[in-house]
Amino acid sequence: MAPAEVERDGRSWSTYVVFIEYEGGDDEATEYPAYRRAEKLLKRKDPKLFRKVEFDQEASGTGVYARSRADLRRALLLIGIPLEPRRTVLL
Repeated sequence: MAPAEVERDGRSWSTYVVFIEYEGGDDEATEYPAYRRAEKLLKRKDPKLFRKVEFDQEASGTGVYARSRADLRRALLLIGIPLEPRRTVLL
């Protein structure tokens, strides 16, 4: 299972996550309940941040969006999704 990659998407930041994979499952039919558990976990851990994050649940995964990269990264970490390391550009 690869770390989540956070990308710029127009005016927001986004990633695509298959929540059930991070729970140890692989059945797409269980993605919706896994997404709901992740959403409830974030709401419980940080209600203010929860209001800044949007979820777009689909059959095989979930898009997660926020206006700032920091908000999206923090939300994913609170849910327990590992992140791709930040890239450093040396000039």
